Amino acid sequence: MTVFIDTNALIDALDDSRPNHQLTKPIMQAIKEQSLKAVVSTQSIVDAAYVCNQLNRMPLSIVRYNIGIITSFIDVCSVNKEDIQAANNSLNPDYEDSVQLSCAVRSGCDIIVSGDKELHKFTDLRVVTVSQLYDSLFKQ
Repeated sequence: MTVFIDTNALIDALDDSRPNHQLTKPIMQAIKEQSLKAVVSTQSIVDAAYVCNQLNRMPLSIVRYNIGIITSFIDVCSVNKEDIQAANNSLNPDYEDSVQLSCAVRSGCDIIVSGDKELHKFTDLRVVTVSQLYDSLFKQ
């Protein structure tokens, strides 16, 4: 199983003030230990860094450090021309989500971890929240 980490789930992992932060710790550990494969897009990394630093006032040095750790064990998918074209042709009104969905499909992901409640309407991939992924991995 390969999981695509959407931007809001990445922010949950980076920002300890977010409600789902504690749930992301064992998920990230599972990815690090290679019992779960995960992919994150370059777009998510850039957007999460912006949100954590500019909006949540996390020092940039901490943002860089945490992203460095996470990207040491999560695959990173670059946004490419194909993803932009897919977003241009999508019926999804959220352009950024359309780019993310294209990256997830292109990367061979089975599941998308996201807090976006509307995302499932625009993909055949299974969309779960951080809490749902946590429960499926650790509450059996």
